[in-house]
Amino acid sequence: MECIAGDWTGKLRGASFIVHKPPDYQAIEYAIARKGASQVVERLDAADKDLLKRIEWFVDRFGFQPQTVRDEIRRNKMFSAHFAKDPRRTGFHEKVAACWLKQFGNTISEFKTLPKSGKNAWYITSDGHMQKNVRPKPSKSLDFKWKTGRFTVYATHKYTREGGGNQDSQYDEVKLTLRHFQNGAVDDDTMFLAIVDGPYYTEEKLTELNRFERIKAPYCKAMHIEYVPNYLEHHLCLEK
Repeated sequence: MECIAGDWTGKLRGASFIVHKPPDYQAIEYAIARKGASQVVERLDAADKDLLKRIEWFVDRFGFQPQTVRDEIRRNKMFSAHFAKDPRRTGFHEKVAACWLKQFGNTISEFKTLPKSGKNAWYITSDGHMQKNVRPKPSKSLDFKWKTGRFTVYATHKYTREGGGNQDSQYDEVKLTLRHFQNGAVDDDTMFLAIVDGPYYTEEKLTELNRFERIKAPYCKAMHIEYVPNYLEHHLCLEK
């Protein structure tokens, strides 16, 4: 998976800083989708269970014969592409973000992608504390954990292309998690970042999320992924 960073120069309050080029999620999605489309016939020959279920669903819905559908998959590349795995259902945005962040070894160490549930999952409780194993409603598990200097950094990652019911709910989840951390966190060695990517997260939405920013330890903030390395470097400098 290719996720090499590039750089450009930005300014904040008159001071120059480096902004790293973010992952091109769309280009990676298209590349994964095209690779998946090229593998459909191979998966059919291997009797892939997920593919056979999709064919069964297609047959039941449209009334075609199973063998007719299989023959058309082998014959017609455009038709077979319909049965390719959807990259968006494989959690690839989170994998790309993790790959990209791990490149910055000068500020990020001991990087972990956290499990979604179970004894090693991490959550932020309604009173702003970090909690492992037991999920406090309505909290969702956090995605990443790493070390930056003395800080243990926890992060959630969302990529959203456009608005809608589920997407708006994710935005509300991020806002609620930031609010909980802002109101109750007490460990100065802990930091929480809400990494939000995609066209959905406009400057207006970021401004709304950062109503819950903490500018004193324990810090929390929402931002696009390209600003994470600079934000961490800034706090490392403050510690010197």
